[in-house]
Amino acid sequence: LTSLAAATRESAVASLANLCAVQVPHLEGTRIAPSVEGSRRTGPGFSLIVPPDFQPLSVQGIDSKVGAWADSAGHEIAYDYGAGMDLDRLRARLVEYTECRDSIGGFPVLLTAGYDTAGRTYSGRRVPQFVAIAHWRERQPSPYMTVSVTSPDRAGLSRGLGVIRSVRFH
Repeated sequence: LTSLAAATRESAVASLANLCAVQVPHLEGTRIAPSVEGSRRTGPGFSLIVPPDFQPLSVQGIDSKVGAWADSAGHEIAYDYGAGMDLDRLRARLVEYTECRDSIGGFPVLLTAGYDTAGRTYSGRRVPQFVAIAHWRERQPSPYMTVSVTSPDRAGLSRGLGVIRSVRFH
């Protein structure tokens, strides 16, 4: 069972290919969804496309504006507009993560992706999951912005990466 779990995790991490339109040798597999069906949701100073099967979650920010949506299969989308996320704490939770820089919504972004074995979710569940997070830190003078997607499966991660690519700033 341990080797099956390791193979599943390795396979899961492999699904994060083409995150920044480049092949990362140990992350081959799933592609970014070319487009995401859904409605454009507006947050403070930005918008993104949320698939129609996602429902809003009740979340409360401490020092920033936050929002989250989830579907019944355990996929989640969240944003944090303001103080930002502790990247070192996030990296500590991920196995075999990768990072790259890109431009989304007209601004430089740091993309972090990996597999979270602890799997904390906004809906309160703890399950292993794929994670992709976009961190906009160079939007001056605007606040930091983070969009995260989590998914228990490759298809959901592909769609989540498409959601990240749909971010536009106003």
